[in-house]
Amino acid sequence: KKGAFSNNYWVLLLALLFPLLFLGLWDRHDWGDDFAQYLLQAKNMVEGRAQTDNGLVFPPGNEKFAVTAYPVGFPLLLAPVFYFFGTSVKPYFILLSLTLIVSGLLLFRYYRRDFSWLTALMMSLWFCYNPFVIEWKWQILSDLPFLMLVYLSLNFFPTKKSEWKWLIIWGVICGFIASVRIIGWALPLAISASMMFKKQQVDNENNPTTFLSRLHSFFIFIGSTVAFFLFLNVILFKIPIKEFAGFYSSAVQQHAPAFLINLDFYRQMASFCFPLPFGLEPLSWWWIMIALVCWFIKFIRERKLAEWFFLIYGMVLLFYPYQNGGMRFLIPLLPLLIGYTISSLHFIFNKINTKISPIILPLIVALLFLGNKDFIIQISQRKDDVIQGPQDPGSARMIQFVRDSLPL
Repeated sequence: KKGAFSNNYWVLLLALLFPLLFLGLWDRHDWGDDFAQYLLQAKNMVEGRAQTDNGLVFPPGNEKFAVTAYPVGFPLLLAPVFYFFGTSVKPYFILLSLTLIVSGLLLFRYYRRDFSWLTALMMSLWFCYNPFVIEWKWQILSDLPFLMLVYLSLNFFPTKKSEWKWLIIWGVICGFIASVRIIGWALPLAISASMMFKKQQVDNENNPTTFLSRLHSFFIFIGSTVAFFLFLNVILFKIPIKEFAGFYSSAVQQHAPAFLINLDFYRQMASFCFPLPFGLEPLSWWWIMIALVCWFIKFIRERKLAEWFFLIYGMVLLFYPYQNGGMRFLIPLLPLLIGYTISSLHFIFNKINTKISPIILPLIVALLFLGNKDFIIQISQRKDDVIQGPQDPGSARMIQFVRDSLPL
């Protein structure tokens, strides 16, 4: 009976997430550079050309203003879509919508560790229908697939299995995740830290119980991650990783340390990413402080994988001198911030009365979810908006003129 109810929860959540597949399903894309690079690399895969065959020509002696090729994780996900649909953008938006729906299911499973099914369901919906998250359904970028892969790992990484075969399998998975987004290296580093600095030892005799055995597990895992990353990108697809790393390291060298600037920037971003209902102002910085206090307590007490990932990924955001990505770099941390905030409320209500917490928490999240209502209605009614980009009629004529003017 419990299993039947559990299955019903999943069916209910899937039904509630399903509209995301069609919400704001445009057939146009705005201007950009990253998405074009990803599509070009997917095209090269389909047509059997080198990943570095991108048509970019740089003046001799001038510093390059773009990477020759990205790691191939995201282009590999796009390649089957390009094979069947070419550059028609709607199928790519469907793919990204599916990754968001799967992410919602994974978040529900993750939240169920600490909350009732109804609270976990509302938290998952609150995140997936957030305006700042839905916006990335309309960009052919790696953010939503990366989100899905991160929470796949946070849900299923076998913390109670240290057999070498599982460490190798997860090394391969993490090597692929790092190939989808280079900041994905935060995940294998977090896994390594959680293995090396376990707060509590487990009873299973197959798990590492000494420093040397943990060190052995660490080398198997991180070695597999590095090996698969290099095999996939350098050996198989011949990505110039050294050039790629040099391009982004130069950004660090050219800018002063940006910790305080980034801290204020992401504080503002996170403060306004969750609109409130009834015309109220968005949640201010105080909710972030509550979440950070909860994270710190969990990190000191438990030091689980999620807490390590939050720490390492967050440190990268704060120290890397780049803010032009806006909200997108915060997306993998937002579900954790939500979880830490609701955990704090859960603790407070349990201190008051343990019976009211399962009732009042879903009500609070449901009220917060209503803050997304106006945006969802607005998007559902926008069907014929003209998006300035490659599919715009004027742009299409310009591109065709360039094609006709170039020699064959």
